[in-house]
Amino acid sequence: GSKVLVISHQETNEIYLMEKVTPGDALHFKWIHSFEHIPWTEEFEVLDNNQLVLHEITVAGFGAGIPENKGVVSIVDGIIIMSDINEIFEEINWINSNTALVYIALNDRELIKGSELPHHELLKLNVEERVIIWPRLK
Repeated sequence: GSKVLVISHQETNEIYLMEKVTPGDALHFKWIHSFEHIPWTEEFEVLDNNQLVLHEITVAGFGAGIPENKGVVSIVDGIIIMSDINEIFEEINWINSNTALVYIALNDRELIKGSELPHHELLKLNVEERVIIWPRLK
């Protein structure tokens, strides 16, 4: 089987994106905070057991709803970096906003923009084992 990153609807299970991943791959969620318009990035790593570990959150300044004092906090050029968070997720759930979610990237390659996903819908991202069957050429 192959490890596949799947973005789907929490309720209908409709799949919006499938992408092969391998353990150690880096997954980035880039957000813009809706009120303060603060850019914010979350960096996850794909683990061997298909879980995702949150390593780092980078935020340009503090605002409402931003977690404080997670992991090791440092400030570089006005950017707050929370590293060594090591929080484990079985899946990532969010209510998609076309304005708040800028994009999701894998190893610094943009996979999908928030605007390409349905607005105000309950979405989830998880990694699962899938048997990828390639069509046989006759």
